[in-house]
Amino acid sequence: MKRYLLFGICLTMMSPLVAAERFLVDFELLKGKSVIESGRLLVTKKSRTWSKGLKRSYLRLACHQNESGKVEKQYSNEDLFSGFTVKHRIVDNNLELIVERSSVKTRLIEIRVVAKNDCKELGPVVTTTRQSYSFPAAGVTKESYRFDEKTTFRVTIKPMKEIQ
Repeated sequence: MKRYLLFGICLTMMSPLVAAERFLVDFELLKGKSVIESGRLLVTKKSRTWSKGLKRSYLRLACHQNESGKVEKQYSNEDLFSGFTVKHRIVDNNLELIVERSSVKTRLIEIRVVAKNDCKELGPVVTTTRQSYSFPAAGVTKESYRFDEKTTFRVTIKPMKEIQ
């Protein structure tokens, strides 16, 4: 019985320490005043990734010259992610967020209209915007940052001990 009592006391004393090492992050990606993406993260020392989007296969056309000198078309598929990703962790009393937004434009129509005798290197066009943010791991933080030309990244950070 004494063992369980000692174990219970140790757990109750450790819970404030564990709570201080976790943060609740609410974020929004805004275009003007409308919300494009939003989410809630539990950030700890362990590096994790939050993502929302699709991974799809896109057609790619490559040109290769065979041994006789004739140019051959080679079609292949390429798996790419289109969406929004937030990598997060706590390092040296700083909360780090790496925010990435990627979009993929297919070149399917251009590939289909290439003449039989002609060959062009064509593949999907990937546009990626990445920003890194660092915040002190203490207290409540509310900030807004420009993400790219048209969007704003807004974040609210709360230590878990203030939520409980």
